[in-house]
Amino acid sequence: MKIIKTCLTREGYRVLEATTGERGLQMALEEKPDLVILDVMLPGLDGVAVCAELRRLNFPGSVLMLTSKAEVEQRVTGLNTGADDYLAKPFDHREFIARIGALLRRQDRHEQKCCVLEFGDVHLDLESDPRRAEPIRSS
Repeated sequence: MKIIKTCLTREGYRVLEATTGERGLQMALEEKPDLVILDVMLPGLDGVAVCAELRRLNFPGSVLMLTSKAEVEQRVTGLNTGADDYLAKPFDHREFIARIGALLRRQDRHEQKCCVLEFGDVHLDLESDPRRAEPIRSS
């Protein structure tokens, strides 16, 4: 995991690291990162169990599963558990960074869509303070 942390840090990402599934789950719930990268073979709770628990608790961030298990059945299990993407080891660091970028872009688009609702000519900004804001009507 040291190589992954170094790679991400060089790309400008803030990286939190956990060495067990239990600690990773706790950190994800406390820190609420935009992306969680899980190794399937974590000690204690494995990556699939951590992913399942994050999704059960409605964790909004993206989940990328990493594993040396490249069989289709393993990938399907990970994706069906709630992972947004799955990358088998060994992998090229450029593909790894590209997948992270894609997951974060997708999340940004989703967040933008969820913040403003439009009903005909009425636009409602869900991030604004409802005590101060009024719906914006387009002319």
